Amino acid sequence: MDSPSPSQQIAQLEQRLRESESQCAQLQQENNDLTAQLSSLRGLAENLPCFLFQTLNKIDGTDFSMTYVGSGIHRFGYSPQEIYDRPELMIEMIHPDDRGAYFALVDDCLNDASLPFQIDMRLVSPSGDIRWGRVRSSAVRVSGEYLQYNGVCIDITEEKLTAARLSESESQLKLALTPRDFGAFIWDLTTDLVTLNSSMFPAFGRPTDSEVIHVREFFTAVHPDDRQRVREVLERVIASENAFEDEFRVVWPDGSIHYLSDRAVVQRDATGRAVLMCGVCWDVTPLEQARGELENKVVEKSVELEAISARWQAISDCSPDFIMTLDRDGVTRYINRTAPGVTVEDVLGRPMMDFATPEDAAAITEHMRATLENGEMRSWETKFPHGDGVLDLLVRCSPLVIDGEIQGAVIASTDVSELRKMQRRQAHDEQLLRELWQLQEKERQLTALEIHDGFVQYVVGAQFAFDAVRYRLQDEQHPALEDQVKGLEMLRSAIVEARRTISRLRPLVIDDDGLVESLRYLAAEESDRYGFDAAIECEGEYEDLDPLLMGAMFRIVQEGVSNVRRHSGVAEAHVKVKREGDRIAIEIQDNGKGFDLSKVSNERFGVRGIVERARLFGGSAAIDSAPGKGTRIQVKLPTLARQTELHALLQTMAPNLD
Repeated sequence: MDSPSPSQQIAQLEQRLRESESQCAQLQQENNDLTAQLSSLRGLAENLPCFLFQTLNKIDGTDFSMTYVGSGIHRFGYSPQEIYDRPELMIEMIHPDDRGAYFALVDDCLNDASLPFQIDMRLVSPSGDIRWGRVRSSAVRVSGEYLQYNGVCIDITEEKLTAARLSESESQLKLALTPRDFGAFIWDLTTDLVTLNSSMFPAFGRPTDSEVIHVREFFTAVHPDDRQRVREVLERVIASENAFEDEFRVVWPDGSIHYLSDRAVVQRDATGRAVLMCGVCWDVTPLEQARGELENKVVEKSVELEAISARWQAISDCSPDFIMTLDRDGVTRYINRTAPGVTVEDVLGRPMMDFATPEDAAAITEHMRATLENGEMRSWETKFPHGDGVLDLLVRCSPLVIDGEIQGAVIASTDVSELRKMQRRQAHDEQLLRELWQLQEKERQLTALEIHDGFVQYVVGAQFAFDAVRYRLQDEQHPALEDQVKGLEMLRSAIVEARRTISRLRPLVIDDDGLVESLRYLAAEESDRYGFDAAIECEGEYEDLDPLLMGAMFRIVQEGVSNVRRHSGVAEAHVKVKREGDRIAIEIQDNGKGFDLSKVSNERFGVRGIVERARLFGGSAAIDSAPGKGTRIQVKLPTLARQTELHALLQTMAPNLD
């Protein structure tokens, strides 16, 4: 069976490229989904009461800059961009009363980088609101003159308010221990009479009629729900113990409930019979109220933390990434999912390095050291072999910082196996396309040579013969002279058209005189044939370039000039070709009517051909145009042919090509 023709091969390749583009669109959709999930994670992080930051400080204190600010700073009334634009805002937002302590701590830490930076201070928002921030950070020396601080600022406003309320409660407790709320008593167990140190005894909330009362009056004041229990405790103590300690509730005449704390000792006679109980009693209601408020706060915060934890767990479970946490020793403590053939139990409790391939072990060890010791964020690619095959993973690793200290690392690994397989296929397709293009250029060159050395030579010979016959017929005044002149003109037109066809196939001047002369030939042809002025300027040497690359450069300029002539509405274009080192820049510009690039049909190969040619040779093309403002095409190409690069890539990936 005959092998497919170049045109058939190109059609097959175009079909494969369309399939690749479809797969790329699918991957783009997946990437969009990942971006949406990342946005959700960031939104959740923004609701946490803290923000991360990173600063770069000159040791002598003369220079300070913010290299990173987390979005959680919105909680304090500022945005990360405001801080980046004006790093001094990080100082201005500190409450004036706290700046002295802040600067003193800064001086101490800059003098001794081993000191942790720890301070609680008030932060003032642009609207004047004041919130408390707990700053915890540590330094990493990045040079002889600079320290890098990585830390976190936690919103502790609620904690400070709670502490203030607790302090107030403690003050109230102290007041409760004043004589008004504090009482001493002596209970005569033989008569059940109780002698009080004051008629204003805390159990009753009112002055008693006498400082000597019967014990039943005391039990009348005890809360009904506590009365029986208190009786039983007292009876047990009197019967067999020597000390009494208890807390219980009493009801005052106004109906309010108060908490009392009693402490007493029992005195016995020579026979061991209890005769006296001496003790003290004080009102601890404010303390109990404060304790109850704190317990409620703890419950509320616990519920909130459980909700946050549940949301994080749900996000982690829904993420297509492999998310894991490590401790300071690099041991896996959590993972949300595993590869086929690997269980969670296989991973938990084992060092992550147990799963590194021998080829990647050294590099991964260095990445982990940089994260766990220096707090650096690292990313790398690796292969993970498992029961069903090998995964290509894109790994991102960041430190897990708690209270300003690195407690471990968080790792997110994305499975990019399909993407890498797509890239390998694309590289293979591009290599094949270049080879087909090279074959096509060779065929164009051979066809041009055949026309030039065959057809053109015969037609030129026929022209000379016709010229000789014309002179003879002219002398004889032959009636066929007019027809012969018409035939001669047609031969001359055929020669011109044949040479134009050769130029369209591949100007032979490229092979004979190089790129610069071929571009000048192009400009001359545009001027002669269409009256179009293509001003071409070339800088640099091009003799050493790959012939295929020179052919692509010629086609790009040819297509660009042709587009200007046909669509711009002006009669001139400016072309500049410049080589600097291993880079080539091509610029084609006109002052014509311009166009809307988004409305150009995909069936118009002019613009798309320029872009695809540039991409195929490892370069890029940018087209800047707008209606009424002209057009500028900028193409950048590497001087080294991409064929060698693609070949090396295919060699490393060939076993995985499907």
